Amino acid sequence: MGSYYNSCRTLTLALLIFAATCLYVSSTYFEQSLALKKARTDFAWWIVFTHFDDARQDYVAYKNNVAGRKKIFFYAHYETLGHCFIKENGNRLDVQVSNHDFKLNAIEPSFYAPVDDTPSWKVDLDLRRYEPTELTDLTLKLLQFAAGQQGGSIDQDKILQLRLGQEILKRAKQLRGGAQFFGEETKDSDDAPSLYRKIQKDFDKQTVKIPTLELNFFALEGAWILAIITAGVGIMLRNQVSYLSADSISETSEPWIVFDANSIISRAMALTWLVLLSCAPAVTSMTLFYMSFSSAWMNGFIENIFMYTALGLLILLISAISCQQIWTAAYVLNRVRREYWINRTTYPGESLGDPTL
Repeated sequence: MGSYYNSCRTLTLALLIFAATCLYVSSTYFEQSLALKKARTDFAWWIVFTHFDDARQDYVAYKNNVAGRKKIFFYAHYETLGHCFIKENGNRLDVQVSNHDFKLNAIEPSFYAPVDDTPSWKVDLDLRRYEPTELTDLTLKLLQFAAGQQGGSIDQDKILQLRLGQEILKRAKQLRGGAQFFGEETKDSDDAPSLYRKIQKDFDKQTVKIPTLELNFFALEGAWILAIITAGVGIMLRNQVSYLSADSISETSEPWIVFDANSIISRAMALTWLVLLSCAPAVTSMTLFYMSFSSAWMNGFIENIFMYTALGLLILLISAISCQQIWTAAYVLNRVRREYWINRTTYPGESLGDPTL
């Protein structure tokens, strides 16, 4: 019976290590996901203002009857670029950047974005935050012009050119700060697309080392593997504790504070061990849920709703298995612990579990 005792001790320790690993991974992922979300917002603003400036130049060329104006790189190298969709909604803009593999209901892109080798995502931008308000009015007119509707006469071209230029430089500077947050070396000559690529690739390179397996996985993959392993270890633990009884534990068994505690503090630590064990499946499941849907949130929930539903149900299934098995095992361990200590108190000095007695 000693092998079951040792197995239970090892499995509970492994579960606590898995839960601690999940807490560390989720805290790091949370910090970096916020940084990536901000970088995508800054990059979306950079794309929008660059597009506005291109529309401004188109309008000036149209107004001055200048034919054959050289297009900026959005159009010049479109075959290597992703799709960008801009949808106007009052004073708000929905900006979606997609690679060639992602289709948006067969809608033609508003223009081509300078990133084709990154995941597809979408952000919502609010134009009302900009002052003076004439910048918003002018940019909305430029949007109308870009959509094929001729807006009113824009006499403030120089002012608009200056403001748009300031915003473009501001967003590039903020992206440079985001790249430095991820440990990248940047130069003043780095453009916004290259800075965003660095941020995205650094975020995608996050890895987690699974304890006991000594293997590295990407962060989200690691969360899935930890949750599945936790469920499997929980099933094993539930099976092992079913063979454990107070009479099967002897004083020669390997040390384990759950059963060896002999003072108020040590007993409190033993109870804490069991409480943390009960929390382990919830921690790993919530980490998986958070990281999976955090990724969807960062992408702007552009995937099909049925995929998110199936994903949530799968996570709930893994969570239910883990919690049921580990909570049952923790309950049995606590019961056996109480019986063991009652026997030790009732028969002090006797070697419990010795079949010769």
